[in-house]
Amino acid sequence: MTAFQTQKTIATLKRLDRLARFLDSAYRIPFTKIRIGWEPLLDVVPAIGPLLTHGLSGYIVYEAWRHGAPNALLARMVGRIGVDTLLSVTPVLGWAADIFYKANLANMADLRAHLEGAPVVRPRARAYRAGPVRAAA
Repeated sequence: MTAFQTQKTIATLKRLDRLARFLDSAYRIPFTKIRIGWEPLLDVVPAIGPLLTHGLSGYIVYEAWRHGAPNALLARMVGRIGVDTLLSVTPVLGWAADIFYKANLANMADLRAHLEGAPVVRPRARAYRAGPVRAAA
């Protein structure tokens, strides 16, 4: 990677970080440690709000694709946006869930780890079995 590409990648990461913070944690609720972004605020506006905020979330995924993110990472990012969209559909409960579910910040953390070459660390699901798996006779 050339110095120009590195500077361009750094500039893109800074821009996308600002967008993710804008959507998920732009402001702190006074007297609490809870941060709220524009996504739950705009989701109150029917149709236009969710379309706008999830479109901006999709832009983060597009930029990840443009910077060569692997398909597994892109699928995980789209999955988070899908969960966020499903949470947002419910009128009051969805708005509250949007305050605590920060899909864009999680997507940016994974994208940053990928572009910086650090492995993405996440807990693995454990398979619970009662005993060894046996082939049918």
